[in-house]
Amino acid sequence: MILTSLSGVRTHQPNISTVTTDIAAKINGTKKKLRQMFTDIIELRRKLFKLPNSNYPVSILPEYSVPFVIYLLAHNPSFSRINHKSLLTCRDCLLFYIEPLISKADNYLFLGKMFELIKQYVDAQSPDDLEINK
Repeated sequence: MILTSLSGVRTHQPNISTVTTDIAAKINGTKKKLRQMFTDIIELRRKLFKLPNSNYPVSILPEYSVPFVIYLLAHNPSFSRINHKSLLTCRDCLLFYIEPLISKADNYLFLGKMFELIKQYVDAQSPDDLEINK
């Protein structure tokens, strides 16, 4: 019993690469879980909408949340307009959200038209800022 208490003693110091690898593995595992949960929610909302005599509005379909996601990403203070790295991060966030939506390949045209319409709009918070609205 006394010997088991010695199992808590570290025999080596972890190096940075090991810790970084462990953190990256945990983040990837969490992303996979989140993506699966999001995919399940998408399927559930689509099934609810297809029920006979359903009184659910069209707005429960997950595709209609894309403009709001774009708005949130565009106005997130951690994403600057100039920094290339922040734009790549923003792109990754948007792809993380959109990939489950297009996995069934049944709404490409709808999402494409939605993106065209979003591109034509002017930001209501900064209508005179050419940098934001280009």
